[in-house]
Parts: sequence; C-alpha cells; structure tokens
Amino acid sequence: MHGTKAAERRVRRLRNGWTVAFEPRGTHYEINEWPNDESLVRGIVASLTRLALQFHDFNVGRTGDFSQSAAADKFGSAIRSDVKAVTEFLAQNNASAPLTQQIRKEAGQYGNSHYGDSVEALVAETYNMETGTWIGASLEQGVWYEMNVPLSLPLAPELFVTHQIEFAFTRQVPCTADSKDEACAEIVLRATPDPEELSIRLVNLSQMMRLSQGTLRDEVALQLSSATYMRLVTEPKTLQLFESDLRCYAY
Repeated sequence: MHGTKAAERRVRRLRNGWTVAFEPRGTHYEINEWPNDESLVRGIVASLTRLALQFHDFNVGRTGDFSQSAAADKFGSAIRSDVKAVTEFLAQNNASAPLTQQIRKEAGQYGNSHYGDSVEALVAETYNMETGTWIGASLEQGVWYEMNVPLSLPLAPELFVTHQIEFAFTRQVPCTADSKDEACAEIVLRATPDPEELSIRLVNLSQMMRLSQGTLRDEVALQLSSATYMRLVTEPKTLQLFESDLRCYAY
C-alpha cells in the first residue's frame, strides 16, 4: 500500500511560543493485489495513524520544545477520512467485507477518549524525533551516536518502550530536489526496543489478556520483533524540516 497526503503548514506566533496548523490538500492511495488477510489490519491502521500524525496541529514553546497538541477533533476527522478512502479503495478491488470492517473497528479506537493521552504522546514523539531532539545539537559528520528514549511500538502505538537509538549526521544535501546548494543536513537513525523492558511489557500484557478472558485460560506467549528507521533532511540553522522518511518493521 502506498499513500500520499498533502497539507499546507501554517506557523503563527503566540505570546509564549508558536502554534503549527495544517490544512489538508488531498490524500491518495494505491493498493495492488491486496490479500484478504485480517492479520494485516493492525499494520494498516498503524500506518494510517502515523500518516495522520505528520499533519497534526501542535504548539511549541519559546525555546522550540513541544508544548501540547491541538485540534484533537481534526485528528479524529482525519483518521475517519483516511479510513474511508482506504476501505472504499479495498472494496473496489474485491477485498473481503470482514477485512474492511475490521479496519474500521481498529481505527475507531483512536477516536475514543481512551486514546487521548496516546495521541498526545505520539504527536510529541513525532515532533521530537524530527525537530526537538536536534535543538542545540552539535553532530560531527560520519560519527555514530547513541541514546535511549521511550518510543511507541509500531504495532501497538499506545505502548511506549525504551528504544536503543543509533544516529548520525551523514552528509550535506540540497534541501529540495531542484536546488543545487547543499544547505541541508541528512540525519539517519535506527531504533530498536530494549529487549529486557520489551520482554517485561509482553509478559504483563499476556497476564492482562489472561485475566480479561478468564483466570482459567492459559497465558499467551507473546513475541515481538521490531525496528524503526528514519531519514531526515533538515536545515541546520532553523531546523526547518524538508524531508522525513520513516520506515517501521514489525513481526
């Protein structure tokens, strides 16, 4: 599945910082030979959520630190609109009704108040990974650095686990495809969940599943393997982001 979403970004000065708002300018999806496999639903919905979060309104403080997300109703509307576009496309390509129904059900959770804190945390995570982390940073080209930060899991965005991150400033590049001046910096990073913390989280989740379905039910042995890769193209002086390529792999 390939999706493209366009929006116009508007930045407005506030008394104690700035507000960033996005006006949608169209969404397009291309899906080829889609299998009727309901096990893919969570991955689909996670991808739609990530895409919507790239265009979620938020506020930042005077120093550029994330303050809070804004216009929660717009996020819910964006998710519903994207889900409608995807399910209609699937229906036109003879996808099974249970598959499209499951997508709607899974995505519907993000409109509930239960996910309010998760959405706030995911918006903050997106901003910090793309901009906030690099405020005041001094990176030597070609040197790999390490840090540990809590990030959401690709197939369970509401769960945050400490990730081990490796990142580097790799080279100077043009900010846009039609520019010849190498005024931007390319930053690449790789993040994997801390294995010990992830194991504890999975055990706790397994116990919760067992209790929710009856105390006599055997615990489910949960396993998860995931990795997140990101490539950023940003202007070093202003940290204006020109390109963000995020790829999440999970099993």
